[in-house]
Amino acid sequence: TSKPATAKTVPAKAPAPQPASHPATAAAAPAAASDDPLMDMLNSRQQQAQAAPSAPQQPAQPAAESQAPTSNPKINRKPVIVLDAGHGGKDPGTTGTTGIHEKSVVLATALETKRQLQAKGYTVHMTRSGDNFIKLAERRAVAQRTKADLFISIHANASASSASQGVDVYVWGKANSEQARQIALAENAADKIDGLPDVGNKNVNAIISDMMQAQTSTDSAKFGKLLLNQFGKFTKLRKGSVETADFVVLRSINVPSVLIELGFLSNPDEEKQLSNNNQRRRFAIAIADAVQQYWKTAAR
Repeated sequence: TSKPATAKTVPAKAPAPQPASHPATAAAAPAAASDDPLMDMLNSRQQQAQAAPSAPQQPAQPAAESQAPTSNPKINRKPVIVLDAGHGGKDPGTTGTTGIHEKSVVLATALETKRQLQAKGYTVHMTRSGDNFIKLAERRAVAQRTKADLFISIHANASASSASQGVDVYVWGKANSEQARQIALAENAADKIDGLPDVGNKNVNAIISDMMQAQTSTDSAKFGKLLLNQFGKFTKLRKGSVETADFVVLRSINVPSVLIELGFLSNPDEEKQLSNNNQRRRFAIAIADAVQQYWKTAAR
């Protein structure tokens, strides 16, 4: 990536070979062009790989590069978790039968989850740590800026029927039930998708995007199942399987993401439970344990 320092200090040595090598490389590029953008990209990388060994100033570089961190976050750093406490500030979310606000319940749960995760050695970022309003796009942007390995959005549910109860876990996708569609509509506004690749060719972008989304969806669903297994140990599950819905906050193509509905504040019993510190702590421990389980398999 750096220019050779010898170009200025030793102009008299080997003037002919270096100029001759550049025209040859430049001339090779048009000949390698084709109608296949993926092949063009592969040919370009192959030419770069073949040219690299001829650089005379690089004898000590391989040892240094072998010790440098690679791009795999599972190997080189602590896993990064982003916790998103839903709503906040001017947006209270749903309100329980006794007047408790969703924004307060989920923030308290997220803060306890942060403590549990940090105790296990994870790096944790919050989209909000106080009672402030954060736009949905900015919540996702936190995951992109911090290069998050998991994004967990925490909410509480509500229904016209006070009998509705149970925990739900959602991942991004087409709604697989009318209730999932309605819940997503209640949370969403028109927005974009984060993490889309751009290699300068729309056809290659589309291929890479499909591959990335397939893996992210698989990882999100796997993590969602682990969450439900943990929640089922101490509270009721509304459905017992991971649901899909087009939640704006989950629209990330490269960060596995889930949205948790802790229960129904419209249900008097669940509202009472979610108002209790001990129950919120159970949720926090369950989330941290699910993250630990997920990471043990993801890091292999």
